[in-house]
Amino acid sequence: PELVVEEFEKKLIGQPNSSMLWIKYMSTILKMTSIVKARAIAERALQTISFRQEQEKMNIWLAYINMENLY
Repeated sequence: PELVVEEFEKKLIGQPNSSMLWIKYMSTILKMTSIVKARAIAERALQTISFRQEQEKMNIWLAYINMENLY
């Protein structure tokens, strides 16, 4: 699990505004560990993605809402 987290963290340094990367990270953590950690990643994504990237933020919100709806 730690290697996977490190890989995602490295990728996010280069692409902090990529909602698809954040969503893949959330999904992987959700499968591996818990919804609590996946929620924390979603919250972090919303804080990290630039306010100018409205569509990217919307993608995170939709993924976050869908995750909450399923779990």
